[in-house]
Amino acid sequence: MIVLDKSEEAIAEFDIALKHDPQFLAAAGWMIGEKNRICSWDGIVELRRKVAELLDRPGSTQSVNSFILLSNYDDPAKFLDWSRINSRENFANLGIQSPPMRGVGRKHDRIRVGYFSVDFRNHPVAHLTAPLYGLHDRNKFEVWVYSYGPDDGHAVRKRIQDGAEHFEIWRAALFRVWWTGFVVMRLIFCRFVRQYAWR
Repeated sequence: MIVLDKSEEAIAEFDIALKHDPQFLAAAGWMIGEKNRICSWDGIVELRRKVAELLDRPGSTQSVNSFILLSNYDDPAKFLDWSRINSRENFANLGIQSPPMRGVGRKHDRIRVGYFSVDFRNHPVAHLTAPLYGLHDRNKFEVWVYSYGPDDGHAVRKRIQDGAEHFEIWRAALFRVWWTGFVVMRLIFCRFVRQYAWR
């Protein structure tokens, strides 16, 4: 139901599942996400409390999507613990390995910071983050912005381009991401916007 944008039906299904199994953490977590999505606040405080209790159980190995947690809880220590559980649960068996190292770190005068987003266009994410890219201390940071979304020609995209030291289209930048030796990477996106960048 979620992928079909049928949040109300999904919430009803999660509610049925939780009546059968009140400890069903995945159902409770996704129910919070869908309630947030459609601004359905009835019962949300109790649901948040329930999810927190389930996540805090000793030895818990089940998790909730970190982006749902981020928009519903404000305790950084708990969020870190819960996100670690989420990472272990979702990524432990993917077989992802670090790129081979040559034994020496790449030497740069400044820390390289990279930002990725599909939303560098007339979109709330772009409007909210546009000032950010020009605020870095250029003596300490080298700012790269990678767009993998459409260029709608909007002024906010131009402002982001002007604020960043380097602005590249994702298709042209795939290899450079690894090669340039970033210290910090940040994926910027809006969870509730469909990510059809090139349609």
